[in-house]
Amino acid sequence: MPIQKKSKKLPIKISGNDLKAFQWMAEQGAMSVEQLWHAIWKTNDSTYPFKRVKRIVDHGFLERLPRTFGGSRYYRITHKAYDLLCDPRLKIQTKIPIQRIKPSELPHCSALTDLRISVENSGKGIVWTSDRVLALELKNTRLRSRVLCPDAIYLTKKGERVAVEYERTRKVRSRVLKKIHSYTQELLRADRFIDHVVWIVDPQANQEAYNLVKMSKFQSIQTTDSFKQIFKVS
Repeated sequence: MPIQKKSKKLPIKISGNDLKAFQWMAEQGAMSVEQLWHAIWKTNDSTYPFKRVKRIVDHGFLERLPRTFGGSRYYRITHKAYDLLCDPRLKIQTKIPIQRIKPSELPHCSALTDLRISVENSGKGIVWTSDRVLALELKNTRLRSRVLCPDAIYLTKKGERVAVEYERTRKVRSRVLKKIHSYTQELLRADRFIDHVVWIVDPQANQEAYNLVKMSKFQSIQTTDSFKQIFKVS
């Protein structure tokens, strides 16, 4: 009986876009191939991102999450990709998160990734810092920052630091009020670490939170669609 030889994997060269994809996935927790296509591999060939992700997975840099969301498969970096991102020769300025997201966090994570893509692709937001990165950076800062860790902070071209609070599901009234009050107190400080807060709330899913934020001072509110419209490329 003839012995079948195992096919050898062809060596892979990790490109700059691959490294950018690894960093995005580390910062966001997990991403679908479709999201990577819009964020990183902005090619007219829609099959390329799928082929590239498959090859990167085969070489152990990414792994697929056990569950899907919205009909899409999601991927996260492995320790192999993490170690590569931590190479001092790359000179990545931000801290690289490695903690894994819980399956229940995937819908929230995916929605925030879509928001980030809208902001960064518009050219109106210079830097987007995810909650996973903020959690690492705020460990060494003042206590109120750790209490007020938003879902993200993005920096506009004018230098304005905008905190993003995304409320996907219904929250207890007291919890929403406490967070609104804490942000108001922070915004009144001379040494505040944010300049504005935008809440993204779907009124159909969370009408009470929508009404509470709408009545608050110094903070604005958007739906997911209206927020993306602000950053829509004309």
